[in-house]
Amino acid sequence: MKITKTIVIDKPASDVWKVVGEDFDQAYQWMSPVIHSHAIEKQHQSNNAPMKGRICEFSDKPNGVYAEEFITNYDEKEKTINFDVIPKNTPALMPIRKNQIQISVKALGPNQSEVIWTSVPDIKTFGILLSPLLKMGLGNFFTKILGELKTFTESTLPPAPNAA
Repeated sequence: MKITKTIVIDKPASDVWKVVGEDFDQAYQWMSPVIHSHAIEKQHQSNNAPMKGRICEFSDKPNGVYAEEFITNYDEKEKTINFDVIPKNTPALMPIRKNQIQISVKALGPNQSEVIWTSVPDIKTFGILLSPLLKMGLGNFFTKILGELKTFTESTLPPAPNAA
């Protein structure tokens, strides 16, 4: 299963990339399901990423659900990041083992960019029967997350110097 979602954001690609790539560990600032996030080994890695990955906490409970997210590819020039999302402390019936994500930011003009979010979830055997529902649910979830990225970047970041 592969899910791809896109959104156009009225901000320069460099600004959007800073949020998505450079500040990867700050997901809690713009992803509403994330209560808190922090870096895993915050220093430059062999793949040129600013950190090894991040932890995203989805609950304020001590043993709540969280995800370990490890950067597998980081290309600042192409503004593309790939990472594996591994859910932790989830119910046994969670149908996803791991989710491979790629986020790319493309310039559409000096003050506009497109974000492409591609997901390839690794589904547990019992989850295969649910794959049509999973695809629809995950697709809706990723659309919501991209909408939150758009809102955050367009309303929080300062205007581009040459924006009128």
